[in-house]
Amino acid sequence: MKRQWRLILLLVLIFVVGLFAAFNSQSVAVNFLFGQVAAPLVLVILISVLAGAVIATLLVTNVLWQQKRRVKTLERQVASLEQNTRQPQLDDQKLPAEKPTDDSNQGQQ
Repeated sequence: MKRQWRLILLLVLIFVVGLFAAFNSQSVAVNFLFGQVAAPLVLVILISVLAGAVIATLLVTNVLWQQKRRVKTLERQVASLEQNTRQPQLDDQKLPAEKPTDDSNQGQQ
């Protein structure tokens, strides 16, 4: 059922974009630093939206990459701290070896 809704939504979206293109087919002039280009309005709008989506995706990807690096660093620090806190507990479980008493030294005194 979920796939059917997605298909219906996709068809409606294609229909809306088709209507948008039909109503915005006039040619417009786009000025760049190096010159001027004439293109259909729908093409200019779609390219602008696509360029904005690419820029936004790159920015979000950069932020996510930095966050993943930070998480890995913090996970390593946590693992190191956990290992350091477990080590003394293991040492406490071991009984210290008793030093042998030297009876010969006590008798001479």
